[in-house]
Amino acid sequence: MGSVNFKFLLLIILFSNVSAYADFKIPSYKSDKVFIIVSDSGTYSSLLRKYSNGISEDFLVQKKNSFYLTPHYNFIDYSFNGERISLLKFNFDFLNIKDNVIKFIQPELFIKVLYVINGRYHLRITDAMRTLEQQNKYMRRGWSSRESSPHLFGLAFDINDYTKEEREDMRLRSRILGLKFLEHGRHRHIHLEDSAKWINNPEVYTDNCCNVINQNLEFKNSVLFHPVNIQPFESYNNFIPVNLKINETGVVKIVYESNYKKYFEIICGVFEPGDKKIFINKYLTNLNPGFYKIYLNDKLIDLI
Repeated sequence: MGSVNFKFLLLIILFSNVSAYADFKIPSYKSDKVFIIVSDSGTYSSLLRKYSNGISEDFLVQKKNSFYLTPHYNFIDYSFNGERISLLKFNFDFLNIKDNVIKFIQPELFIKVLYVINGRYHLRITDAMRTLEQQNKYMRRGWSSRESSPHLFGLAFDINDYTKEEREDMRLRSRILGLKFLEHGRHRHIHLEDSAKWINNPEVYTDNCCNVINQNLEFKNSVLFHPVNIQPFESYNNFIPVNLKINETGVVKIVYESNYKKYFEIICGVFEPGDKKIFINKYLTNLNPGFYKIYLNDKLIDLI
């Protein structure tokens, strides 16, 4: 009888936890969370980083007329030696992700990866974030030759199930964005890597950093929060129009400052050459008068 009661109690605890997680992962988000709209029919991904009361981030994918928001609770962040590492959970339903993949990646890299994939969502994502335990297993099995890896810090992404034509297009797009492109492995796959960030910051990407990230991954990856599908305001009166003249393919970033203080920045996505129009949610400014700095590939191109 005692055994039966214990099992019954255990079931109650388990289901109550599942219920709590379910409530937490289906929040109510309104149109004001659409922080940017790109006037184009393609797919664009954007990162909003707000600097009031600490740093918080939201991630938005605009796929034709649908908007997928990944709110701040789907991020892991870690600061060390003045550098901050941010990891985005990228469990979007339109992606083809292998079941055992840990779905975290640095958001700036994910923006570039989506551009490299170029709408080919049938491509299978086979690896992204790794734990230290996984990396050690890769070494024992001869799948990796190094103890440390950019996969441990969300700086690498693996893809397979592609054609020769798709491979060459992804190779070209990776080169334009400065990503390391490798095709290797027993089962041929493409490895995309932000090697510049990985190589240039050895004092940040340390064992200590890896251990802290792993502790967060254990919880964050076990609870599958999903991006929220939301719609923007019906009226463009709630947005500030910004016209862009893009002369080379690259990442566009907009920084809003007021009274010598940075309020937020938006990494708007990868844009190809031409005249572009975007709309910025006016409520981000909190009605503080200020100005926008617009960057293309980290070079200032406009001030409005």
